[in-house]
Amino acid sequence: MAIEEQQTEFKADCPEDLARDVVALANSEGGNLWIGMCADETSAGAAADPDQLMCRISDALFETIEPDVLPFVRLNTAPPGAKTAIRLRVSPGPYRPYYLKSAGMTPSGVFARRGGASVPLTALEIRKMLDAAGDGSFESRRALCQELTFEAFAEFMNSHQIKFSGSWKSETGFTGADGLYTNLALQLSDQCTHCLKAAVFNGGEVPELRDCRTFKGSLLKQISEALEFIVCLSPKRAACDGRTDAGDFPEEAVREVLVNAMAHRDYTLGDSTFVRIFEDRLQIVSVGGMPSGFSLEAAMLGASMPRNKALMALLCRLGLAHSCGSGIQKIENLYANSSDKPEFKAVAGAFSAVLPVRGCGDRDPRAPQAAPLVFMQTAPGASNYKTLTEKSAVVAAVAAYGKITRQQVQALLHVSKTRAYMLLKDMAEHGEIQMRGNGPGRYYIPSQQN
Repeated sequence: MAIEEQQTEFKADCPEDLARDVVALANSEGGNLWIGMCADETSAGAAADPDQLMCRISDALFETIEPDVLPFVRLNTAPPGAKTAIRLRVSPGPYRPYYLKSAGMTPSGVFARRGGASVPLTALEIRKMLDAAGDGSFESRRALCQELTFEAFAEFMNSHQIKFSGSWKSETGFTGADGLYTNLALQLSDQCTHCLKAAVFNGGEVPELRDCRTFKGSLLKQISEALEFIVCLSPKRAACDGRTDAGDFPEEAVREVLVNAMAHRDYTLGDSTFVRIFEDRLQIVSVGGMPSGFSLEAAMLGASMPRNKALMALLCRLGLAHSCGSGIQKIENLYANSSDKPEFKAVAGAFSAVLPVRGCGDRDPRAPQAAPLVFMQTAPGASNYKTLTEKSAVVAAVAAYGKITRQQVQALLHVSKTRAYMLLKDMAEHGEIQMRGNGPGRYYIPSQQN
């Protein structure tokens, strides 16, 4: 009597769970499945037409298993007596883990052989199998989630008029040799599991949390929205030497620090990237610290060692980053005329960049001067804005003056920067007003539908 073991399974007929056993063998050491043969080696007869049955089995395996396991499966007939049985020989697959499409890379979809049974793997065992199958880099490993969309990525491509060839997914590293999505694709997809958290604090010896926000989705979307959020929350304009000037965080420096924090962080760690905004400084903290064999001193000298090479290459291709190691020097140059200088610190597991506010007199003299603020109190048709809702007051002011800035809305409604920013963003998204310009020069005009 034959005995079912780790590499041998007998099936009296063609079962519905055949794909599960094929997955288990491909994820293990391979083996044989005998269809139409009982465990005592007596034939049960696979089918009247074995060739048709083998075609059905091939089609079923192609439709139900990911990655494609058919190149590592051989089907043939074997006559163990008067009736014909089918031997399905499975070789160990190189693109592990194989899984059932209906369940994905979860314990319900990934199996391996243990003794004479096909058993589900735990989430930890699945992750270890992914690590063992990769080339050592996190971004090139197969993503656990394969149901990905790229709406934010496509929107960025369209808005910046960037085009890729028809095979862009493989060219960018979004798919691996098995044709499945990698962790790089997951990071740039709408389903990205990592996020960026921003917190705004009031001043004082013990800063008080005033507002917080979490940015999710594609890393491109997180970078864009976080940059807009930070720029709109730059400290208030203040009078200095008889003119109106602005203490601010240099937008170019913010972009450089933010992009590098997202590009160089360790994505094998589950923590978020943090942005902390104080009245006198901005701090961005990314997890992972410096890559092994690299130091902060080397980075200060202009050396570069990207932790996520494919992600950095893509960001460079999109014009968001440069791989020449000039980031820190560029940031320091933006503070050349400032008494306060940026600070960079690396410890085990984290990297921190602090950008101080550039106050009055610290701006580059070649930079354009900020326009004076107009603190509006009344407008035709609205003698008292406080008698109106916030949105109605903004609409009335925009209609009366033709345009309005976030700072003017803040003064008009006596609300925080965050509240004014969020109010204007919401109104623009709903078509109640129109947004024009970027960064500190952004303003809002009447909607065409009003």
